[in-house]
Amino acid sequence: MAVCSLSNALSEQGRPVEILSTYRLCEPVYRLDQRVKVTYLTDRKPNRKEFSKAVSSKNPVAIIRESLRAVRTLWVKYATMKRAIRNITEGTVISTRHEYSLLLSRFGNPGVKRIAQLHQDHGCSPKWIRKIARGYRNIDCLVVPTKQSADELRQLLQRQKSQLACLAIPHFLTSQGLPSREKKKQVIAVGRLHAEKGFERMLRVWGKISPLYPQFILKIVGEGQERSHLEERCRQLNLDSTVIFAGALPHEQVLEEMASSWCYLMTSLEESFGFVLIEAMSCGIPAIAFDVRTGPREIIQDGFNGYLLPDGEEEAMARRLATLLENQKRCEALGSNAKESAKRYEKDAILPKWMQLIES
Repeated sequence: MAVCSLSNALSEQGRPVEILSTYRLCEPVYRLDQRVKVTYLTDRKPNRKEFSKAVSSKNPVAIIRESLRAVRTLWVKYATMKRAIRNITEGTVISTRHEYSLLLSRFGNPGVKRIAQLHQDHGCSPKWIRKIARGYRNIDCLVVPTKQSADELRQLLQRQKSQLACLAIPHFLTSQGLPSREKKKQVIAVGRLHAEKGFERMLRVWGKISPLYPQFILKIVGEGQERSHLEERCRQLNLDSTVIFAGALPHEQVLEEMASSWCYLMTSLEESFGFVLIEAMSCGIPAIAFDVRTGPREIIQDGFNGYLLPDGEEEAMARRLATLLENQKRCEALGSNAKESAKRYEKDAILPKWMQLIES
């Protein structure tokens, strides 16, 4: 979403924008301005599922076949991106993946402004910092979504004698959310159903309070490889009747669900930013999240626009959630503050930072 939002915004400013994508797995999920050009560099597709199936079947012929296919796809992936980067002779290139930022640093032309953008929190281990310091030597600026990440990287890179500039530019909202709706007895969570999003511990938190508030449901919006496992956990915890897996929904429908919920719940094991938090807050509902290493603490002001709990304190989160479910006025007050807080992340507040970086 961040790539589409920035591309649209730059296009609206009259700048020619082209997105280079390695694979064409599907049509863009988010709306793209018709002026944004999308170029797919290869017609190949990853074969992770086929390789996993071959390994599971213990078929040596299939394993060898899929292994060779994977190696060939990987070679094509890097060869086509390297060639595309070399062919750019002017303007600005923004790389949104570490592997491509390494290629941009190595093969980007000197007359091109080279910006690396990290969307995930990779931590600040010495090994990772050395990778950045060595691999980003020709990158003009590294952009990360939180001030905490920028400050940490800047300090640690200086110890590596790196002169790489680090700048914090958060993701921005493309709309002002939705006005509050009549509230359903509903708590909402949105995200990929992957292990790092921590939905299993969300179910444990919900299991602690659901018997006390049986009129409320937890609606989880999103798809992913963990869905069948999470549905099984619901059955084990006797939560079938109060947890709804809604699957992937159109963006506007997600906002409608947020606006009509009591609050937003996040139990991720890690976050780089937490864009869904500001989306929920822009719809006038408070957010409750664990204080993981980065992300939520820059968005949630504990007790003002939501609640921030020590990471992993499931009992504390359950108690805090319960206070909102039984106190609608408190919930509405936090939601009003949340909507005001979300204005800091509107496009008009964030885009000038990108424009200044590109034009400087």
